[in-house]
Amino acid sequence: MNNENNALYYLEKAPVSKAIAHMAVPMILSMVINIVYNITDAFYIGILNNTAMLAAVTLALPFTTVLMALGEIFGTGGSTYISRLLGEKDTEKVKKGECARKSVN
Repeated sequence: MNNENNALYYLEKAPVSKAIAHMAVPMILSMVINIVYNITDAFYIGILNNTAMLAAVTLALPFTTVLMALGEIFGTGGSTYISRLLGEKDTEKVKKGECARKSVN
């Protein structure tokens, strides 16, 4: 299976549970790694007994979480648009990346 067919396999022919697992697991792992990093960072900064540094790290956590959420919003919207194009059998727009340009505009 070449790379192009492999990319479309999970969107067209794969069972829904397999496709969701294939696409959701990397996102879940990245969020878990980010949260573990922030907790570990707060732990080691807490050992320094400097409340200003710990407050800065604590205030940065919601900001990074909001940025991750915004990324997921665009990812969800883009994947929905790609699914609609594939439903219309318009794979040329998907391959050319026209869906990314349209979702940005």
